[in-house]
Amino acid sequence: MANFNDALRAEIARLVRKSTKADFEHLRKQLASQRHELSLLKRENKELRAQLKKALGSINVASFAQDDNSGPALVAPRDFGPQTLVTLRRKLGLSQEHMALLLNCSSLSVSRWETGKAVPRRVQLAKILEVRAMSKQDANQALAKLR
Repeated sequence: MANFNDALRAEIARLVRKSTKADFEHLRKQLASQRHELSLLKRENKELRAQLKKALGSINVASFAQDDNSGPALVAPRDFGPQTLVTLRRKLGLSQEHMALLLNCSSLSVSRWETGKAVPRRVQLAKILEVRAMSKQDANQALAKLR
């Protein structure tokens, strides 16, 4: 009886493989075409990122300035180096904590900007420009108001 059961199971397995072979073949072809399409999209994405980086690199600082000239001109993030903030902070004689208070951000953000691990956003860049326009006395007065 064991031989009959084994033969029956083997025959059923053979029939199942035979009937599902066409379905699996279709799925394999579809998978291969989707992988190919994905690789093409990744390549196109990489090319577009390179074009964007090149285009942003060619934009001058004047394009970041405000049109109405009522506020400070914004500096492009690529023109903001870590040493810029360090120099400004030392010129004003401020600690990172005090600079963070003036810029309305965390001292960790100031630290990361100064080490080059992060770049300030446009809002923070505008505040940095405001602080840059301050004298040492103005900065101390502003800190006194914030405390």
